[in-house]
Amino acid sequence: MTSKYVLERSRRSFLKTGAASLALIAAGGWVASHFADQGARILYPQARLLDAQAQTMLAKLADAILDGMLPTNAAARQAEIVRVVATVEASLQALPPHIQKETQDLLVMLGLAPTRALLIGQWSGWANASREQVGATLQGLRTSSVGLRRAVYMGLRDLVASCYYASPNTWAQIGYPGPLLRGPGVEV
Repeated sequence: MTSKYVLERSRRSFLKTGAASLALIAAGGWVASHFADQGARILYPQARLLDAQAQTMLAKLADAILDGMLPTNAAARQAEIVRVVATVEASLQALPPHIQKETQDLLVMLGLAPTRALLIGQWSGWANASREQVGATLQGLRTSSVGLRRAVYMGLRDLVASCYYASPNTWAQIGYPGPLLRGPGVEV
């Protein structure tokens, strides 16, 4: 009878310890995410899918990824970055719901400090990150020996670059003359 009591007691202790640990981790994650990116701001107010953290992160990524292609004038550069964020929003809205959710999940994970630290090794938030810091983070992802980190890099790079070059204003930079035929269903 004593062994059954010991088993029940150790199981109960294990469950209590597990519940307390889970609560502590959840509280720590909330605190870390709540205080990590206080400077996140809305750049594109019409966005339905991108919150302030996602918009701030995309703006910082665009600034780093498109560094040599963006205008040098600060106001024109910021306008192009906001256009990229708006194009990401429009592109997400055009995707099927399950792909929208997956993309939003990735952006949320990269916005929360604990998951961002685990996924890309960056504890600090995006709002105060310099172009050089974001570039170094991207370089670390690009050259990582972990396939998931390289996939995150390629996904972010492709998302930002494709949304930048979606505008006819940027086609001349790559020598693209535009669609050969225009009209619904005939663009080539």
